[in-house]
Amino acid sequence: MRPAGAKAVADRLRRLAANRWLRQIVAALVSLVTLALALRGVDLGEVALILARIDWPLLALTVGFEFLAWWFTAARWRRIFAPRHTPGLSRFFWALTVTQLANTILPGKIGILARILLIGESMGQTASLCSVALEKALEGLTLLVVFLLMLPFLGATEWLWPEVLTSTALFAISLIIIALAVGQRQTILRWGQRWRWSRALVGPVAAALDTLEVTRRPLALAELFGWSALIWVLTVLQNHALLLAMDISMPLVAVWMLTVALQVGVRVPALPASIGVFHYAAVLVLTWFGVSESAALSYGVVLHILIFLLPSVLAVGYLWRIGYDWRSWCWGDDAGLNGASG
Repeated sequence: MRPAGAKAVADRLRRLAANRWLRQIVAALVSLVTLALALRGVDLGEVALILARIDWPLLALTVGFEFLAWWFTAARWRRIFAPRHTPGLSRFFWALTVTQLANTILPGKIGILARILLIGESMGQTASLCSVALEKALEGLTLLVVFLLMLPFLGATEWLWPEVLTSTALFAISLIIIALAVGQRQTILRWGQRWRWSRALVGPVAAALDTLEVTRRPLALAELFGWSALIWVLTVLQNHALLLAMDISMPLVAVWMLTVALQVGVRVPALPASIGVFHYAAVLVLTWFGVSESAALSYGVVLHILIFLLPSVLAVGYLWRIGYDWRSWCWGDDAGLNGASG
């Protein structure tokens, strides 16, 4: 009876974990708790004064770094599809802004679905999915490498080394496995043709392997890592420029640590736009380096607006301009382009 009882409990837990409403409740609780923590010790009058004294030219420079980072992210994404013919670079850029719009107004961080569907209209949705997956692997590996470089400056962090090194190795091994699978493309497709049940998968698998073929080209892969490093540097410069605009002085290693914390924070399940989690990540790092709670929260609020609200407003304008038909969002590898080509 015990095994049956354990199985019933396990099934019940799996059903609870799959419950959409439960996930949303957990995300809301995470946001509310972190928002409450971010507001502790904050003087709203001081926040208003800090926001009133912001340096507008430096704020404009911050926005400039942000859009450069978005543009280079679009260029990296497009490069994954090379040498296949792709839409213009602006199409990838606008797809990224629509992604941020979806993450800002919809629960569950489903902006990634917007990316897959929008570029999937021209490149095929399987290929688009694989390109985004590869990009996330590159971002994860870059983030871990940056964190490794930062650890020696953080003092007593020996306990972190095993976890970070293990995660870095897993990402690297994943890329190696992908490259090996791409190298066996013909063998994999032949196996797929042998059985009736697997023949329907041959087309999507071929599209996936074609997209991931970039991992077999060392120069192309090095270029993608170069784009990732450049995007990271621009993100750090964006955060640093905003700190200067708000008259907050911090060492460079603190800015790098802040960037890492924010990158990790936006991946935590939370309400749309990472409300609460984003602000608490900023407050946690800045107060660790001696910044007041009010100044730290002010910084988090302004950066949150720049990262989430500004691209979302642009995305709304873009979707309105092209008259995008949301009913065209369906899964399939037909590459009919309903929106503008950009």
